[in-house]
Amino acid sequence: MLKRRFLNIVLRTFSSESQTPSPPSIYSFLKPSIFSPKPISKHPLNPLPNPNTHIQTPPNPNLETTIQSHLQQDNLNEAWKTFKTLSSSSKSKSESLVLSKDVVNLLIIKLCVVKNDAHNLKRAFASLMFVLENDPFLLEYKTVEVFLSSVKVSCGSTNVGAPAFALVKCMFKNRFFVPFSIWGDVLVEISRVTGRFRDFFEVFNENCRVAKEEKMEVLKPSLSACNAALEGCCYEIESVTDAQKVIETMSVLGVHPDETSFGCLAYLYAVKGLKNKIAELEDLVCRFGFSDKSVFFSKLVSGYVKSGNLESVSSTMLTNLRELDGKGLNFSQETYGEIVKGYIDHGSIKDLASLIHEAQKLESKSILVENSVGYGIVNACVNLGLLEKAHGVLDEMNAQGGSVGLGVYVSILKAYGKEKRTAEAAQLVSEMCSLGLEPMFGRLLILLNRCYVPIVAVKNFSVGFSPFFRKTMKKKAKNTEV
Repeated sequence: MLKRRFLNIVLRTFSSESQTPSPPSIYSFLKPSIFSPKPISKHPLNPLPNPNTHIQTPPNPNLETTIQSHLQQDNLNEAWKTFKTLSSSSKSKSESLVLSKDVVNLLIIKLCVVKNDAHNLKRAFASLMFVLENDPFLLEYKTVEVFLSSVKVSCGSTNVGAPAFALVKCMFKNRFFVPFSIWGDVLVEISRVTGRFRDFFEVFNENCRVAKEEKMEVLKPSLSACNAALEGCCYEIESVTDAQKVIETMSVLGVHPDETSFGCLAYLYAVKGLKNKIAELEDLVCRFGFSDKSVFFSKLVSGYVKSGNLESVSSTMLTNLRELDGKGLNFSQETYGEIVKGYIDHGSIKDLASLIHEAQKLESKSILVENSVGYGIVNACVNLGLLEKAHGVLDEMNAQGGSVGLGVYVSILKAYGKEKRTAEAAQLVSEMCSLGLEPMFGRLLILLNRCYVPIVAVKNFSVGFSPFFRKTMKKKAKNTEV
């Protein structure tokens, strides 16, 4: 069924007057048509010969010389016209392409490497598909690699990735098995740029099926490709069944999962509320002995945020912090951004302030300010353009009582410095003075400069500063002038 459907797509690709419209992406890539449509045989195609026993039809010396001459002169238009004439004369698949392997591959590669030339890339694609359908063993792996690399580059400007997936599907259809290492990771990159996960996932599944059934080690997928498949199953289509099938496939093919693999599953299980599955994952992560579990826990937290389970967000962060002996969660800015948006959408500023307070109780005194939960949350507010929310978190922390970590102040003062809001900064420093935080001013100055706040902006905060801080500022400014 799949083979018949794809065969129809390929035939429509080569035809400008097909009865049924082809998929828009491939059709727009090839339009106008390059090859004339061939009559569809009513008889099933004979299986391809083994590459070791493949007998190639002797090349036509005249056409061979003509194409070679055009290629040597970089006259791709004439070389292409000659090749097109030759290909049009091949009436059936049983007639091998009367060109040598070297000439076929050289022509396609030259068509691929012309910079920013979408038309020649279309020609290369059509040539590849034609050769695959007629005489696939003329192709060299390098030619496939060059074409896919060219498509990847063109995706940045044209966002067209369909030909890459169509090519690989055609390779499987004609049992031309190119090692996964040549095309697999390139398709991952193309699918990310173009948003074609489902196309990638279809090819990935077919590749793994063949690898398992025919025990072909060269088709063993890379860990990064498996993780890309998992990521799509967990984040895009949110299918537990598909995600677990990927894990089973990895096990059968001997691809060992890493913390990212488990992290993707953790995200999905958290979104679906599968507590027992999460417990099993946490046990597996411990058994695998990963040295850094931050990826796993950050993805788990992201899943809880997506599901609106803020209680689990808080408990997971605090549990992980406790396991790390207060050395910091090492979450990314993106993760903290998700946490902030989740609390603002589903919770309150009060809950964020409480989370920071609880985290501060567990954090080591020697922790880097930038690694603290308070800094991560307040800095995320600032990066999201929610500076007033950031100050609201600080106000709520003061209202709840207890200490306020330096990381909370640094993020806000950094934002005030960049926006030259010196009056608000001076007021904030005055509040710090009233709380008896003068001993922290020297460290604060170092942190502000580390965060690239201009010394002039920091100097303007001097209104309301303690004598200690003004003295430190004066010394720092003098050293800067020198």
